[in-house]
Amino acid sequence: MIPRLLAILGLLILPTVSLAQEPATAQPKAMFAYLTIGMHVGIKSVDGTASVLIFVFTDDDYATVLATSKLAKNYPIAKDAAKTNAAIQRELDAFMSNRGSANTSLEHVRIMPPLRTAFGTLAAIGDDYVMIELDGDIKVEPDATSKRRRIIPKSFIGSIDLDAKPVHFIDTTPHSRSQSGG
Repeated sequence: MIPRLLAILGLLILPTVSLAQEPATAQPKAMFAYLTIGMHVGIKSVDGTASVLIFVFTDDDYATVLATSKLAKNYPIAKDAAKTNAAIQRELDAFMSNRGSANTSLEHVRIMPPLRTAFGTLAAIGDDYVMIELDGDIKVEPDATSKRRRIIPKSFIGSIDLDAKPVHFIDTTPHSRSQSGG
């Protein structure tokens, strides 16, 4: 009778022990498991290589990054843009918090538009590639128009930023030279 009770007790304890050893959240084993069709992305080529970087944006952040990509190259003042865009205001607040407002004046913080970045939506995800429909790049056919598409092999993807920032800033505060001779 005792061996039978020990066996039953072992069956009750063993699954509990094995569950306790597994991580709380299972992580995907494949890189593309983090991606879903319909995600808004930016694609930036790495100069001198075939590699690309992929940036994933939320819907709100995607609208913001598209707006900043259309800004003039003269780096507009961030506080002015933040008045009409909550995402820019949120990122500007975080930027100022990290920099320490004592060293940076809002008058000198400017938006740096994304350079050499194409934007689009994930249209297909294969075992070894992703296909992106590019926004703002339309092909015209005899009876229709459609977005141009780009297929990127998995081996060409240098990284995927799942939480990409929609806006980047540059501090143009003039810095005085040190009077200590250096």
